[in-house]
Amino acid sequence: MAGGGHGTYVPIAAVFPLGFIGIFLHNEKVSTLFYIFAVLQFPIFGYFMDKFKAKKTLPYIILIHGLLVLIAFSLNAVF
Repeated sequence: MAGGGHGTYVPIAAVFPLGFIGIFLHNEKVSTLFYIFAVLQFPIFGYFMDKFKAKKTLPYIILIHGLLVLIAFSLNAVF
């Protein structure tokens, strides 16, 4: 069963790239700061969609999230 914590980190890296980036920046330990980033990621995205109208903000959120996922995957090519 891949993706349920049994051998692969790909799903978690795709959904929570900020928390995953923190693993590689701090010797494979999740620091409190990156844990907070991971927990607050979607509420922050939702706030921006509510504040600046979803149709305008959604492409930027997708772009930012996609770039963060690419950074997370490029920091460690072996999952």
